[in-house]
Amino acid sequence: MRHKTPKKLLEGGKFASSNSTIIPDAIGVIGSAKSLVCVTKIVLGVINQVRPGQPRLKFTVIPAGLRLQIRGVNRVQKFFIYTSRSGEVEEKLRGVWEISGK
Repeated sequence: MRHKTPKKLLEGGKFASSNSTIIPDAIGVIGSAKSLVCVTKIVLGVINQVRPGQPRLKFTVIPAGLRLQIRGVNRVQKFFIYTSRSGEVEEKLRGVWEISGK
Protein backbone atom coordinates (compact mmCIF):
# COMPACT_ATOMS: atom_id res chain seq x y z
CA MET A 1 0.00 0.00 0.00
CA ARG A 2 1.43 3.37 -1.02
CA HIS A 3 1.48 6.14 1.57
CA LYS A 4 0.35 9.67 0.72
CA THR A 5 1.53 12.71 2.65
CA PRO A 6 -1.39 14.95 3.66
CA LYS A 7 -1.48 17.82 1.13
CA LYS A 8 -1.92 20.68 3.60
CA LEU A 9 1.05 19.53 5.67
CA LEU A 10 3.61 20.66 3.09
CA GLU A 11 1.92 23.98 2.28
CA GLY A 12 3.52 27.23 3.37
CA GLY A 13 6.91 28.82 3.20
CA LYS A 14 8.68 26.64 5.78
CA PHE A 15 9.38 23.68 3.50
CA ALA A 16 12.35 23.52 1.15
CA SER A 17 12.89 20.31 -0.79
CA SER A 18 12.22 18.61 -4.05
CA ASN A 19 11.02 15.62 -2.03
CA SER A 20 7.33 15.83 -1.21
CA THR A 21 6.82 12.68 0.85
CA ILE A 22 7.04 12.16 4.59
CA ILE A 23 7.06 8.69 6.15
CA PRO A 24 3.88 7.97 8.15
CA ASP A 25 5.69 7.89 11.50
CA ALA A 26 6.98 11.44 10.93
CA ILE A 27 3.73 13.20 10.02
CA GLY A 28 2.80 14.27 13.57
CA VAL A 29 6.28 15.45 14.51
CA ILE A 30 6.82 17.41 11.29
CA GLY A 31 3.34 18.93 11.51
CA SER A 32 4.19 20.12 15.03
CA ALA A 33 7.58 21.48 13.89
CA LYS A 34 5.82 23.44 11.15
CA SER A 35 3.50 25.07 13.71
CA LEU A 36 6.36 26.31 15.92
CA VAL A 37 7.07 30.02 15.42
CA CYS A 38 10.79 29.55 16.15
CA VAL A 39 11.18 27.08 13.24
CA THR A 40 12.05 29.01 10.08
CA LYS A 41 12.56 26.17 7.58
CA ILE A 42 12.20 22.39 7.31
CA VAL A 43 14.12 20.44 4.68
CA LEU A 44 12.82 16.97 3.87
CA GLY A 45 15.48 14.34 3.29
CA VAL A 46 15.43 11.16 1.29
CA ILE A 47 13.62 8.06 2.51
CA ASN A 48 15.57 4.83 2.88
CA GLN A 49 14.24 1.32 3.39
CA VAL A 50 15.55 -0.47 6.50
CA ARG A 51 14.89 -3.78 8.20
CA PRO A 52 11.78 -3.88 10.38
CA GLY A 53 12.39 -2.46 13.85
CA GLN A 54 11.20 -0.08 16.56
CA PRO A 55 10.31 3.48 15.54
CA ARG A 56 12.53 6.13 17.15
CA LEU A 57 13.84 9.70 16.93
CA LYS A 58 17.42 10.89 16.80
CA PHE A 59 18.33 14.57 17.13
CA THR A 60 21.71 16.08 16.26
CA VAL A 61 22.43 19.76 16.90
CA ILE A 62 23.86 21.48 13.83
CA PRO A 63 24.86 25.16 13.36
CA ALA A 64 21.53 25.99 11.65
CA GLY A 65 19.36 24.12 14.18
CA LEU A 66 18.66 20.38 14.25
CA ARG A 67 19.11 17.33 12.10
CA LEU A 68 16.27 14.96 12.90
CA GLN A 69 16.24 11.33 11.88
CA ILE A 70 12.95 9.49 12.23
CA ARG A 71 12.96 5.74 11.95
CA GLY A 72 9.63 4.17 11.16
CA VAL A 73 8.85 0.47 11.18
CA ASN A 74 10.73 -0.15 7.91
CA ARG A 75 11.79 3.30 6.65
CA VAL A 76 14.06 6.06 7.86
CA GLN A 77 13.99 9.72 6.85
CA LYS A 78 16.20 12.67 7.78
CA PHE A 79 14.97 16.22 8.22
CA PHE A 80 16.82 19.48 8.77
CA ILE A 81 14.99 21.91 11.02
CA TYR A 82 16.24 25.49 10.95
CA THR A 83 15.84 27.26 14.27
CA SER A 84 17.79 29.39 16.73
CA ARG A 85 16.21 27.52 19.68
CA SER A 86 17.33 23.92 19.15
CA GLY A 87 16.83 22.73 22.73
CA GLU A 88 13.29 24.05 22.95
CA VAL A 89 12.31 22.57 19.58
CA GLU A 90 13.82 19.18 20.43
CA GLU A 91 11.96 19.06 23.75
CA LYS A 92 8.61 19.89 22.12
CA LEU A 93 9.05 17.39 19.30
CA ARG A 94 10.05 14.61 21.72
CA GLY A 95 6.87 15.35 23.64
CA VAL A 96 4.77 15.02 20.48
CA TRP A 97 6.50 11.71 19.68
CA GLU A 98 5.78 10.35 23.18
CA ILE A 99 2.15 11.49 23.10
CA SER A 100 1.65 9.69 19.79
CA GLY A 101 2.75 6.46 21.49
CA LYS A 102 5.87 5.73 19.48
